[in-house]
Formats: sequence, structure tokens, C-alpha cells
Amino acid sequence: MFGRYNDPQFGKIEARAFFNYAPPDVTTFPTLAATADSLILQLNFDLYYYGAHDFTTQRVKVYEVLDTLKAEQGYYSNSITNIGSTPLGDVYYFPNPVDFDNAATLNNDTDTTNNYNFKVRIPISGPLKDSLLYDFTVDAAKFRDWNVFSGKYKGFAVVPGDASDKIFGIDPKFSSTGPNSKESKLILYYKDNGTAYKASFPVFYQANNGLSTINPVTSYTTISVDRSGTALTGIGNFTPFIPPNGLFYTQGGSALVTKYSLDKFYSAVDTLKNVIFNSAEIAVTTGGDQTPPTKVVFRVLDSLNRFRDANVDTVVNGDTLKIRDAYIGKLSNVNAQYPKRQTAVTLSQTSSEVYIDIRGDLDTQFPVDPSAKTVSNIFITEFIQQIYYYKSDKKRRITNFALMPQETEFFKSVSSLVVQPGATLRLYYSRPVVNVR
Repeated sequence: MFGRYNDPQFGKIEARAFFNYAPPDVTTFPTLAATADSLILQLNFDLYYYGAHDFTTQRVKVYEVLDTLKAEQGYYSNSITNIGSTPLGDVYYFPNPVDFDNAATLNNDTDTTNNYNFKVRIPISGPLKDSLLYDFTVDAAKFRDWNVFSGKYKGFAVVPGDASDKIFGIDPKFSSTGPNSKESKLILYYKDNGTAYKASFPVFYQANNGLSTINPVTSYTTISVDRSGTALTGIGNFTPFIPPNGLFYTQGGSALVTKYSLDKFYSAVDTLKNVIFNSAEIAVTTGGDQTPPTKVVFRVLDSLNRFRDANVDTVVNGDTLKIRDAYIGKLSNVNAQYPKRQTAVTLSQTSSEVYIDIRGDLDTQFPVDPSAKTVSNIFITEFIQQIYYYKSDKKRRITNFALMPQETEFFKSVSSLVVQPGATLRLYYSRPVVNVR
């Protein structure tokens, strides 16, 4: 993503895109007579936007990245990558949110003949085009060694200019061995013995058939937020915060979530015996003025307000290993002893941790009405039944969870919801009126 928006409820939000690029998938190389004409960075919009719904002029700048991006390193929304001081590209462009909305509808139907595509093309100035063509012609070994290539050609940072009041999503993927005319890429235009050619450098992970290489192109978005002047002024990291207006907030990208506690649930059910829950529903009122996430999840938190890991450390023969938490294992597995029982939580694997999401009666993800910006039908009956069944394990029981956008949107969007106070967990249950021996 890239762009900027001053949100009256969530603060000033800025997104910057960082990525490198791969050699083109070719088998024929230029001759020594080739001369470079131009270098264009083409970015294909994925139709996601956040901000004002009106038609306004936008500005974007492109800078050279100074640090080598490495796929194995891992990047986050607050990662820092150094960039050059002078932009290599600077253009105004004119995306229309109404067109984006219409295209999103047409592109998601079964008729592919009426699909729309929107892109921005940014001319790249300076000696980069000549350097790429020289290596492409004379020193093609650089193109076959990803470490050498990415060490020299470190990539770009796409930064919003001063005329920006929206944040846009970019789709870096391509559909075949190389990007087509509508897809994101870096394009080198050149002439060779009077004939015009172009070479497309993908900005996405690529298996390069022409060069017999694997190019792990890396991209990520940094997101900075200034909450001053809003109800969220003074909010801290991993610290519970109640805004003075009584409202609560959740937003992708900036890692803002709404926290819920199950303390009152346990206070109520710890005194109940042999209960069967007929229905359990979370009643929550949401809204907001901006683009909402398409779906939300309830992710389990630990005592430090971080996402709880489904694994725990254990020592085996002097080595520290991670194994599945036995309590979480009971909630996430269906076994022969309880064949009719469904899993109460689902696990989301990342590179280093396994997160825990509460499973609803129909799915882990709960859809958001895009017009009303509301979440409804949040039934978590099986989850409530199982944490009630294992309520005696007070050290491991789930006590807190967070309302947040589904994982893909949490990572690649700034979509938001405003949550009204007074969320309720409604329980309908049955219990025996006589003791059966």
C-alpha cells in the first residue's frame, strides 16, 4: 500500500511501499548496439482504497532503496529501510474511487470480458536504466545470481506526495512467466539495431525459466500513525486504553484492536454444574466512516495483551522445544472420545508463532456488512461449551480476546471499525433440575 489520509477518528495515517524487483524472464539478451530509451515503474491497483470517496488529484514519489531487502529477514509495518534523498520518479495521478467500486463489482463476477484495470505509470529518471541495460547486455551473470542482482539493484520505496488524501493497495502478482501489459512491473524500453524492445522486471516472487533461477522478491508496507487530536490520543503499545468518548476502535495495519474480557462469563458459570449451552452469541454494535474490513476475527490474547501462542516451551534432553499447549490442543482437536464435538478454536501459523482464533458456529471469520459497517450473527456456541467444560484449568483458560480484521486485512489494509460500548455475551443454556445417579 501507499498513500496518506487524515482520518478524524483514527488520526493521520501514512503508508509507504518497499519492494525490490527481479531480472526479466528472457532467453535472448541485447547486443552491444542496444541503447536505453526509458524506465517505467508500473503499479497495478488492486482496487483497495481508504480515505475520501471523492475524485481528487494524488501525487506519488519513488525513491531508491539503500538497504538490501532480504526475504528471510522478515518485515513489519514499523520496519525501517533507508532510502535515497532525491526521488527518482514524481507523478500526479487521478484515481476515481467510484470507478474502483464499480470495477470491484464487475471484476468479481463470472464474466471476465468486462473487467477493468487501473494502474499508475511512473517514469524513473537517472542512470538506473543505463546500468540495467549494461548488465543485461555485458554482465548477464548478475542477472543469474539473485544475491548479486538484489545487492546491486536494491529496489524502490513508493511514498505519497503532498497532494495525497487516500491510501491505495497495489497488486504485485503476475499471471504467467512474466508480467503482462496490465500487471505491476519495472519496464526497461530500449532499441537494438533500430528495433524497439522492452524488458519486464517483476516486482513479485518469481521462478525465472529463462535464467533458471529463483528470485525471492520481497515487498512490505510501513504504516505510521499520528493519533494526536483524536479520542485515541495517548494510547500506548500493548496497554489497555479506554478512550474518553467511550467508543472503541479496531484497524488493520496499525495493529489497533478492541479487547474483550471473559471474566464475567467465568464468574457466572463457575457456579453452574452440568450445563449444556444451546446458543452463545456476542452482540456488538459497530460502525465507522471509512472502509471496513470485509471480515473480522476474534483472536486470543495472553496476559501481556499480545496474541497468545498455541505452543509452549518445554525442555527435552536439555534442549528447549515448542510443543502444543495441552489446553489449546483440547480446544482445537476433535477426538474419538467426543466424536460430535467441533473444534472450538482454529490455529493460524506464522513464521515463529501459532496464533489462536475463536471459531464461530459457521466459520472463524465473521463477515462485515460493507454498507452498514456492522458485524452480526456472531455465534460461538461450541467455543463457549468447551471452555466451560475445561473451566477448572484456571491457569490456562482463555480470558481475553481481540476483535480485529481477518489476518490478510490486518496485514495489508488500514480498514477500520468503530465499536460502541456495551458488548454482550448472550447465553442460552440448559441444566438438570434433578440429580441423576
